[in-house]
Formats: sequence, structure tokens, C-alpha cells
Amino acid sequence: MNKKVLIIGGNSFIGFYTIKQFLKSGYDVTVTTRTKRYADYFKQIGVKNLSFDLNKSDAIKNLPETQFDSVILLAGLLPANVKTSTADLNLNNQYIFTNVISQINLLNYCIRNKIKKLISTTSYADTENLWDNNHEITESEGISYKYNGDHAVYVISKNTAAAMSEYYNAEYGMQNIIFRLPPVYGVGPHTQLFDNGILRKSGIALFIEAAQNGENVTIYGQDIYRDVVYVKDVAKAFVQATESSNASGLYNIMSGNSISLYEQAQVIADIFANSHIEITRDYERKNNSKSYRYSIKKANIDFGYKPEYSTFKVMMRDYKKELQNTEILNFFGLEVDD
Repeated sequence: MNKKVLIIGGNSFIGFYTIKQFLKSGYDVTVTTRTKRYADYFKQIGVKNLSFDLNKSDAIKNLPETQFDSVILLAGLLPANVKTSTADLNLNNQYIFTNVISQINLLNYCIRNKIKKLISTTSYADTENLWDNNHEITESEGISYKYNGDHAVYVISKNTAAAMSEYYNAEYGMQNIIFRLPPVYGVGPHTQLFDNGILRKSGIALFIEAAQNGENVTIYGQDIYRDVVYVKDVAKAFVQATESSNASGLYNIMSGNSISLYEQAQVIADIFANSHIEITRDYERKNNSKSYRYSIKKANIDFGYKPEYSTFKVMMRDYKKELQNTEILNFFGLEVDD
């Protein structure tokens, strides 16, 4: 019997790499998108492509009545893609419908078709009040986050969706899984992000651009340490969790190693700069970021999660190589990096 997986949001950043990983692992892959733009590509690589829009209440009828090994939910509404600020009150409704009601519809779809696993994601911002470089956050500590800012309602929606997955585990005997993700690095369409409705370049994009242009970089404030994760490790984790008979509930999916912003800039300069550039410090100017660390022991124990790209240097070396990968660049409509 062929292994089968349904990926909701197959044209997303994480979706591209997840599709490749499931194909590599021998799965029959079905993906959903909201546009026909990717149809030829998916046909070429042997992936079934369905039209599906989370924002349409009757969209669930477009999904096949098939017993997939798991459903991977990667579509949703994120602050990074929202062009309006929190002043737009309609955003609150949109977050709840897209990220909560749609997930409940998918959970019901799984029940009707005897699918045991829906694997979804949530944000590391759900534990922002616990962030401290001296404390490694585990899954058992619960959530604690801010109720203001452009991420607040998003985090509320993702936590509510995660709670519904846990409810379906307890009430209906499912094995739903939630991946708590930090910033996910890798080549994709996210060099610019919306910050409360204002489009800005991402930090990593600014670092890489400065290195490639031979520009010096200044890091503000005291040392800030963060644990990020590479997209290929996330993709592999989806396969591992699908195949695990033990996995259920919430898991931290990180690299397992914290690195300071200063060290990140140094690594990027070493890998991307064509000539020597200076990385300097300005301790007087405040950096509003906070340090955070997470434990990945539970994921390792339950389904063997062990990041291949566990250090920032390994991530960035692969990142630079993938900037020449025409398959990735064509998929996301990016230009080849010179």
C-alpha cells in the first residue's frame, strides 16, 4: 500500500521543501494551492494538485475522500503577509476564520476519512514572556505571550487552533501534532516582510545584502541569542512525525543551538562577503529583541528529530548553495544570485 500525504498550502515556503522531502521518502503526494500557477511544475514532479482556499467555508468539499497517512497544514494567515496594521479590525475576524475555523473543518475532514494525523504549526511567540537565554523552554511549560502588537491576535488564533488539535486527540483518539517554530531560514520569498502593515527587509536579507555589497555592519545593544531552524530540517521533521506511532501533541522544532546576532553577522560575512568587512558593536543604542532558547528533547525522543543543519554556519553554507538552484528560484519567482 502506497504511503499518502496531503499538504495544504503546497506553494508555501515550507511547503516546497516539505513536498520534496515526502517525495524523497517514497510518498504519494497531493498538494493544495489557490492558484494554477504551479500546476505544470507539480505535474512534472508527479504531485497531484488540487484547488483549495482556506478562506472559503465550502472549500472542504474539494478535498478527496482518501485515507492519507497525514494531513500537513501549512496554509494560514501570518502577520508577515498582512498589508494592513492592527487598526484594521477586520483582521481579527480573518485570523480566527483562516487559522482556527479552517483548521476545525480540516480536523472534521480527517475524522470523516479516518485520517489519524493533522500536523500543523504554531509560533514561538506563544511563549514570549518566558524568553531568557538562561532558560531552555520545554513543551510542558504552557504558554505566556503579549496581548498587544501585530502578532497578538495571530498567536491567539494559532494557540486556539493548537488547542482544538489537542481536543480532537483526547476526544476522538487522533494523533494530531503541532510544531512550534522559530524563524525558519532557507531560500524563499521572504526577504521582505510586513511589520504591522509596513513592508521591511528581513534581518537576514539585510545581513546578506550588506555582506555581498562589501558594507560594514553594526550590531546594536547587548548580546541577543536566538535559536532558529533551517527549512530542510523542518521538512524532514514532518516526515518523521508522520511515520511515528508515538508522536502526538506539541513539539519544539528548532536547531538546538542558540547564536547571537553578532555571531550571525560574522558567519554571514565569512560566507557571503567578497572582501573583508567590519562587524562592529554599538552598545549604547538599544536592541528591542530578546534572547530565547528551546528544548528539542521531546521531538528527539518521540520521533528521532535531530537537525542536520544544527549550526548557523551549516545553514548559511547551504543557503548560499541554494541561491544557485534554478528549480527553487523558478518556483518562487526569484532571480539567480550573482
